[in-house]
Amino acid sequence: MKAIIKFFHEARVELAKVTWPTRQSAINLTLIVVGVSVAFMLYVAVVDYGLTSGIKWLTTYSQQLQSKQTYSPTTSGLPSGITATPVTESTN
Repeated sequence: MKAIIKFFHEARVELAKVTWPTRQSAINLTLIVVGVSVAFMLYVAVVDYGLTSGIKWLTTYSQQLQSKQTYSPTTSGLPSGITATPVTESTN
């Protein structure tokens, strides 16, 4: 029991040594913390929105390209007017 009483006595002595900020100083520091937090929140929101929009655009653009292109093994990647016939393995 004496250890607990000694602990609280020492804690009180240490707290008496603390230099506490004034009320106005505490308010100003609190407002700075809130302001920086709001600014950081807005920055993260803008970056998130930009990245989300970019990913949506990329996926939509990719889907549009895929729907326009039809793969044909006879014409894939060849200049216009040239056709190729797929080679099939013959069984002897």
